[in-house]
Amino acid sequence: MAVSILKTPSEGQTKPMMPAYNGLPYIVESDKSKRLNYKYIADVYVNGVKSVTLKHNQDLTNQIGIFDVGRVVENTLKTRRYDYTTPGFAGDTTAYNNYYIKFGEEYERYLEYTQAQSYGGGAQTRLTSFQHNLRVGDFVVLQNNTNSDYDFDFFGNIYFEVLLTTANTFIIDKPWTSNSSGLVIEGEHFTDNYYYSHPTLGALVGFVIPENLRPTNINVGDTVVVSNRKAPVVLGVQGYDGEWLVVDIITDGLNKIIVTNCPWNTSTSLVPGVIYAKDKYKFENQIQSSTEYSWNGGLQYKDYLSYDIDDFYISSAPSSQGRFLTNGPKQRSIREEQVEYLSLINWDNTNSFNMTAVFKSYTSDGTLVDTYTINLGTSTKQWKVLQVGVGTENLNTYLDFTNASYYTFYIQNSLTTQISEEIRFNIDRECYRYEQKRLMWLNRLGGWDFYTFNLRSDKTIDINRSEFKRNLRSYNSTTELYNYSMGDRGRTTYNVKAGLTETCFSNWILKDEMEWLEELYTSPEVYLVEDTNSMLPINITDDSVTLGNTKNNRLVSYSITFKHSNDRVIQRG
Repeated sequence: MAVSILKTPSEGQTKPMMPAYNGLPYIVESDKSKRLNYKYIADVYVNGVKSVTLKHNQDLTNQIGIFDVGRVVENTLKTRRYDYTTPGFAGDTTAYNNYYIKFGEEYERYLEYTQAQSYGGGAQTRLTSFQHNLRVGDFVVLQNNTNSDYDFDFFGNIYFEVLLTTANTFIIDKPWTSNSSGLVIEGEHFTDNYYYSHPTLGALVGFVIPENLRPTNINVGDTVVVSNRKAPVVLGVQGYDGEWLVVDIITDGLNKIIVTNCPWNTSTSLVPGVIYAKDKYKFENQIQSSTEYSWNGGLQYKDYLSYDIDDFYISSAPSSQGRFLTNGPKQRSIREEQVEYLSLINWDNTNSFNMTAVFKSYTSDGTLVDTYTINLGTSTKQWKVLQVGVGTENLNTYLDFTNASYYTFYIQNSLTTQISEEIRFNIDRECYRYEQKRLMWLNRLGGWDFYTFNLRSDKTIDINRSEFKRNLRSYNSTTELYNYSMGDRGRTTYNVKAGLTETCFSNWILKDEMEWLEELYTSPEVYLVEDTNSMLPINITDDSVTLGNTKNNRLVSYSITFKHSNDRVIQRG
């Protein structure tokens, strides 16, 4: 039996879609895991392209292999910033990916046997060896054994034929003498010699192995030992005995030809024999996992234990209303002419399925002002992670905000059934005395969140100068004077670095916003939104943030300090 897959990352989920940053573990097993120097092999394919080959020793207790490919998959994920002002859907392959694994194994060709017993009245020997891969008709040589009667070299001694096998034992045609333990080296039977003309090495010998009887496990680059003898020894027939390098493997009908760097000799008898590979087996790509998907998100410790993809993806036939990729409050404030996006997982991305974004504006007393809908386009259906423009700037030419105090957004299917949660945006038209600072950040679930700091903000220029001291006096060949002129500089600045740091303050906020804004302080990707399509990269410099507690404080104000990612451009002196 080859490697088998015991567990996949999405096991227990209705859809194979998992957040990448919580790890993507596979568990595999093999019936050969007890072989010498055994390793599991995993070729990881991301978006159809091989990314990396991983090798792991088996777990010593259960002999299983554990591969967490989360870090590999993370490297190809990002959440794109769509600088657009329309309310439509957008997506591409960067916010999610698909991956699968081709599992194999690697181990020594040598076997360990732990016991030798009499069989057939002593005419044969039964050897106990766990995880052997022998079949009746194979040939073996015994080495490094505790009893000299079972210790043989590759050359000049007898190779033994396998007469019978069970799961953990095999019978060879060696008369039994005493109990022992040691190593068994497996061989493959060749039936003929084969002439091979190599373009650089000249006339070489190939050894014909009937592939229909037993597929060969010998690879190009292996070192092999060849003996043109079968037990018992055929005296006087040396053939192509020796240790050779495999330079090619070709297919001839039902046979595989193992081409070595052994020179061809027309006088050599065509005697069947045994070929032994001295290198490790490398069985790669024995079994391929099914395709799984992942997106650029991660859940917290307690949340991941109860993770259910059914809570997230937007489906045409939902068991519940799917949520957007944000931990922000269901009610949030937005000012006029501000861009905002919400992200979602779109699983039913077939041509037969469609979804519609629904926007409704209301007066303060809940009277409907206007409704605007936009369908998911055919070209966008293929993406499994989508973004939707939901800000006032995205909607200002499509949805009437006249006299509106707030508007709502949700997704519905073709039957007008609501299939997502509803987000409410309260339109903030208050006139503030301070300049607004709107920040956008990559949230924990892989979407973009926005928040406006609308109280005081302070700016600081951080300056770092490099100077050298110049000699004032110089020789003037015209006046023949050694002196300086008015305006000549001694201490000279030759390099100035200046960076802009800002601190801004929020208005009073409630508990749901307190917990949400913690993601802003810890996000690796934050931007200052200056206007519709101007998003300046910044770095948060706060080392800690005190989270408010509504049991002690009903309202809390936050401050945040950030530095612009790009320094000021300044001339050199």
